[in-house]
Amino acid sequence: MFAFVLATPDRVIAARDPLGIKPLFLARIGEGLAFASELKAFDGLGLRDVDAIEPGVMFDSIDGFREWYRVPQGAAELAAGENPEPIWRELRLVLEMAVRKWMVADVEVGAFLSGGLDSSVIAALAARAIDHPIKTFSVGTTGSPDLAAARVVAQHIGSEHHEIIFTAEDMARILPHVIYHLESADIDLVRSAIPTHFATRLARRHVKAVLTGEGADELFAGYAYHHAYAKRPRALADEITRSLGAMHNINLQRVDRITMAQGLEARTPFLDRDLIDFAQSIPASLKMKITNEETRETTEKWILRKACEDLLPAEIIWRTKAQFDEGSGTIDTLDQALSQLLAETSPVDREAEGKLYERLLRDQYDEPDLILENAGTWTANRVAV
Repeated sequence: MFAFVLATPDRVIAARDPLGIKPLFLARIGEGLAFASELKAFDGLGLRDVDAIEPGVMFDSIDGFREWYRVPQGAAELAAGENPEPIWRELRLVLEMAVRKWMVADVEVGAFLSGGLDSSVIAALAARAIDHPIKTFSVGTTGSPDLAAARVVAQHIGSEHHEIIFTAEDMARILPHVIYHLESADIDLVRSAIPTHFATRLARRHVKAVLTGEGADELFAGYAYHHAYAKRPRALADEITRSLGAMHNINLQRVDRITMAQGLEARTPFLDRDLIDFAQSIPASLKMKITNEETRETTEKWILRKACEDLLPAEIIWRTKAQFDEGSGTIDTLDQALSQLLAETSPVDREAEGKLYERLLRDQYDEPDLILENAGTWTANRVAV
């Protein structure tokens, strides 16, 4: 993961990593150029010509833009009679190598642990790669399923586990701060950024870098809407390829902005280039698999679960997918926080929630339209099925 600008007296070259894990923006000021990793760097300067350098793209002040990386096209179906076992066994090896690679550091590396499949797999593999207990971090509201599941995983892998319980009052207090650093008022993005903020604050007390599970849903068909593609593996493979190219402005924006705001480096082993290449060669029919021919029941991320079945308890490996903001209890508690901020006694609807987020963003920027025009939204990251 990287974003860099190389300036010489005669030439400027800037580039961004393949998936856009790290952000990079370019603004033109008269005949000059300005670069920044966040839009807020341009706030109040009266600029209108601001663009994100896209993932896998290089900018050259002489030759302009050129694409140096493209997400490989995903495979669709398993060949007739082909045994999927060698595929998931090789996937396991590639996963292990990716985690080891992304743990190389001059500082101690911990792991976010929500108790879901993705973060649990990463934490379990990381725990096996070092000779001391890995530090894991979990957050949620009282009684949230993520906290309970994370405790099960932490005990199973022998991690040094830390957790924070947050309340509606905590959420109401930090919401302006989260939106300012997130640089977006998108409802779903804000909702998932809230638990990320608390997890970051907890982890930063103990480590300077953490592993996260971002990218698994995109690589292995983990979202609810992917189920509708189960009978159309070619369309699913195309959608996976598309969504990998779009996640820089959504989940990766959330992770980078919120963690870096508190000086924590978030690392994403699922987005290792070698892992992406191999995962895209796996047929989409093994990612969203029809596991019951009679009922046509489908299981998301099936091949990932099979590859890591021996790593974790069955209730974790085969746990039903829950979004971070749902599993952590954020959604249930958020309504209380919003009611406090809006002085409402009845539940706050989605329209009012969105307007509040936009107002909180506008209140903190001199030129909020510049921020909003370049902000990521979930609408841009999903297509009608």
